[in-house]
Amino acid sequence: MLMSRILCRVTPRQVMTSRLIASTLVRRDVKTPIQEWGWAYLQRQKALGRPISPHLTVYQPQLTWMVSGFHRVTGCAMAGIGFALLPFNFTQFVEYIRSWNIPPIITSAFKFVIAFPIIFHTLNGIRFIGFDLAKGVENTKQVDYIAWRIKQGRSEWFEQPELPFGTQPEHEMMRRVAYIFECRHRTELNEFADELLENENLSFSRYCEIVDEFGRTADEMENGMSYGRLVGLISFGGLVAARLYSHNLRREVQQLATYTAKFIDKRIRLTWVEDERSWKNFMTIAADIIRRDVAQREAAERRRSSRRWSLIGIGAAALVGVGAIIGTRVLLGAK
Repeated sequence: MLMSRILCRVTPRQVMTSRLIASTLVRRDVKTPIQEWGWAYLQRQKALGRPISPHLTVYQPQLTWMVSGFHRVTGCAMAGIGFALLPFNFTQFVEYIRSWNIPPIITSAFKFVIAFPIIFHTLNGIRFIGFDLAKGVENTKQVDYIAWRIKQGRSEWFEQPELPFGTQPEHEMMRRVAYIFECRHRTELNEFADELLENENLSFSRYCEIVDEFGRTADEMENGMSYGRLVGLISFGGLVAARLYSHNLRREVQQLATYTAKFIDKRIRLTWVEDERSWKNFMTIAADIIRRDVAQREAAERRRSSRRWSLIGIGAAALVGVGAIIGTRVLLGAK
């Protein structure tokens, strides 16, 4: 029961949206679940008066593309105006400025104006390369589970970011809890992954929409990251990543790992302190879930063993009974 309370604490809307935690979902004859989700999403946006893609205003401003735009604008200004339109080269420009005998405080400002775009472009370029390689991902538990889940499919994620301190106890704990969740909801998760991967070119964008929708409540506000959502997202992300990797879509796996890890990390930072959640509490609950799962599997094994021995006992008793009957008839016939 504790497993159900912890891992299945989602709103009805999230159950219909992502089917990550729902145990069953009634199919309609007209639309598949992914089509139902898409239709409900479009109707919800229409009711809220939001424009529908393609439209620039459907995108929420993100730091990445704002910095990228500023990166290009300043680069064009530096290269175009600073060099192409000036009637002299850079050395002549420096000598010309020195001939003015300007105070150092002013020349320092000039140096800053010239040096800033160059340094900014260099560091920002390194930042984008790091983002493409999934470097700097804070939530290493998510990345570790994806690598581990891919390995379960007899593959190796060679592009995975290296864990700073190797595999830690919390990584092992997350592997076991997330895999328990996947095993208990294997049919639903696989069905949903099949629909998600129908078009490989749209798999990642659909995944991002589902993850973003999964983190919201009915009032359209960002919701906290409960332990149940955390395990559900990591479990589903690992399954989708393994399926993508089996189709040799390695770039999509990197994008999925980076997006999911940053999505989870952001909500943990924003809500866990206020909601009095912590990794220590998660470890305690996860350990209890694992103990209960082990106890359930041992009980199931005992039941199977008991049924097996019961069948053996019944068979042995039947053989003894048949033997006794045959023996009795033989003795009576001999007399």
